[in-house]
Amino acid sequence: MANPSPRALLPLAVVSVLAASGAGRGVAQGGSPEDAELVLAVASAGEADAEGERLGPVRQGRLRSGQARRWSLRLPAGACVLWVARGGAGLANLDLRILRGRAALARDTATGPAAEARHCAGERAETLRLEVKAFRGAGRFAAAAYRVEAGAEASVSMRASVDGAPPQLTEAADAPK
Repeated sequence: MANPSPRALLPLAVVSVLAASGAGRGVAQGGSPEDAELVLAVASAGEADAEGERLGPVRQGRLRSGQARRWSLRLPAGACVLWVARGGAGLANLDLRILRGRAALARDTATGPAAEARHCAGERAETLRLEVKAFRGAGRFAAAAYRVEAGAEASVSMRASVDGAPPQLTEAADAPK
């Protein structure tokens, strides 16, 4: 029997990536093909392109213009986070911010449905809020946080936290609509 072509193996590869990302549960329970595409795009940016380690689940949902969702993240001293989101059909401009209190520590500068923001903690651990907002349009989104190496623009090197605890992503209340 001949070996299957790479094209024939593509569906198996997609299922493998979805299962590894945790997205398969949502797709199997009524998620759409668009949801799967968004999760794959987020995973590609965070894991493949940035070589990051995902912190918590891929967050998915629907936003309308002006609506935001937020999650909390405990970032150890010296660690860096990459916050990645992709918007589906109808989301013309998706914005991301990394906040400490009311202060925006990082935000994406792109206009469009793809957004990324990066922040590195200083000498102390930080409790951050990760925000995704529909600036223009409405539609589905997927977003995830990744622990990454410090970029060239960051002055803090990556190192383990003092207590050895990994960053933790937790659900926060939705932002006002």
